[in-house]
Amino acid sequence: MSFLIRRNLPWAWAGWVDDFNRPPENPIKQPWGHFGDGSRAELNASAEMHMPANYSSTIGGGESYEFQPFTPNFGMEWEMWWPVEGLVAQYFNLCVMENWAKVGPSFANSVLIRCRHAPVVGADDVHIIEFDGLMSSGNDLAGATSPVPYYGNSVTLKVLIDNDALCRVYVNGLARCQAQLTPSHRPHPGKRGLNFFNNALCDAWIRWAKIYDRPTDFPLSSLWVESFYDDFNRAAGAVGNGWTQVGANAAIANNSWSATGTSNSSTGLIRDTGITGGSQRIEAIAGGNNAPNASADSSLILRCNAAGTEGLAANFFSGHIYLARWTGSLSSPTFANYTNTPATIAAGDKLRFSTVGDYAWIEVNGVLVCQAQLFGAVAASNSWAGLRVERSGSNSHSWNDARIFYGP
Repeated sequence: MSFLIRRNLPWAWAGWVDDFNRPPENPIKQPWGHFGDGSRAELNASAEMHMPANYSSTIGGGESYEFQPFTPNFGMEWEMWWPVEGLVAQYFNLCVMENWAKVGPSFANSVLIRCRHAPVVGADDVHIIEFDGLMSSGNDLAGATSPVPYYGNSVTLKVLIDNDALCRVYVNGLARCQAQLTPSHRPHPGKRGLNFFNNALCDAWIRWAKIYDRPTDFPLSSLWVESFYDDFNRAAGAVGNGWTQVGANAAIANNSWSATGTSNSSTGLIRDTGITGGSQRIEAIAGGNNAPNASADSSLILRCNAAGTEGLAANFFSGHIYLARWTGSLSSPTFANYTNTPATIAAGDKLRFSTVGDYAWIEVNGVLVCQAQLFGAVAASNSWAGLRVERSGSNSHSWNDARIFYGP
């Protein structure tokens, strides 16, 4: 069954649901098609897609759905009965790649949502894996324990993808893991297909499946109001101007706030924005004091408390951007990353960090590059925001200016 949500130029929103409520088919027919090796699935008398065990697969055999989303924000859901047991590691996989309509899907540079039964390494779990090709072991981006064992339980999985980049996985309605996909492995038009393969010693039964376009959860509004600006264009030394510095070894130098020490340290520069509803944005220009992408990181800070001991950070260093939360102190923070992405920063780049509700995102020169759901880990009422620099063998890049916004 398909449904059209909206159609206009240049995008259309649509969705498809298969509840398998039709007479048995052996093998199952369109809109499903088989790829790879192994036995074909059947549509049984209980209105389920019955997928045989395919543990010995050598070319990733499975079943592929005919329809694909039109837009970069989409979802995939299904309910399954997968009575996996024993000590051998076994997998049930959703692969986001081309569908069966394209001859010979290669698994190249695809995204794998892997349900894993591996008692030797712990409880049943689910992972987001970037798959280079069929014989690749994959790059495991994120994973978490399933809220229930797969054996003996019906399991519903939901995969949400935003901007063809952020992937979030829910099991039985509970958020389990998220990851920012690297550019080479992201979905795109023609590569948003739903493909199941059952790499297990037991059969699997799919009771329904959905695939659909959706509006993004991220409130990427342009309705922001600037409330503060500092260009740091004044005498070298202490910052002043209402800022609170947490830590030492940083000051204004060459009209830029910069790490100035010769020993390893971290320093924060924060101020009270008065914004307690959680809608905060900070925007700053990467400074020319010290080279960006060094082994020391500079940060944009949001939802910081007055003591500078918790908050959110956009960290820029070593050719990557990290969206993280921290605890401890800005003078010695402990970071826990939500997501990260490769990115090269140059002096003069405009870096922007925003948070609204339970969501945060980072932009470079106006381009959205990293997103994450926060899952309520940092209080929205924390009203301080600012910057951070560091020395770790070398100094991080400086900040030429800072703008703080509130909204929407």
